[in-house]
Amino acid sequence: MNDRIKILREYLNITKTEFGKRIGVTVNNICDIESKRRNPGNQTIILICDKFNVNEEWLRTGDGEMFTKPYNAELERLKEQFKDDYKRYEICEFCYSLSENQRVAMLEFVKNFANKDE
Repeated sequence: MNDRIKILREYLNITKTEFGKRIGVTVNNICDIESKRRNPGNQTIILICDKFNVNEEWLRTGDGEMFTKPYNAELERLKEQFKDDYKRYEICEFCYSLSENQRVAMLEFVKNFANKDE
C-alpha cells in the first residue's frame, strides 16, 4: 500500500508537503509512509480516498482502478478554491459532468432564467 500511495502522489504531480497538507498530515508522516517506515492508519486511508477520489480497494490491495471516478486536476483546484462555498463547487462539479451539448443548453437556460427578472 505504501508504494501505491507514492504512485498516487506522483500521478497527481504534487509534493509530499502538498499531499500531506491536503489530507491533514505532516510531510514527515508522508515520508515515513512512502519509505515504508510506517503504514498509514485507517483514517489516513479514508482521507486519501475521499480527498482524491481513490478506489479504497485499489489503495489497500492493488485490485481495480486507481480512481472511483476520473481524476480532474482542474476540478480539484476549484474544490480547493471554493472550499468555503460548497454550492459554488457543486455547480462546477455538475457542469463538468455534462456533455458539451448539455452545457450549451444549460447555459442558454440560465441566461434566459436570469433575464426574466429584468
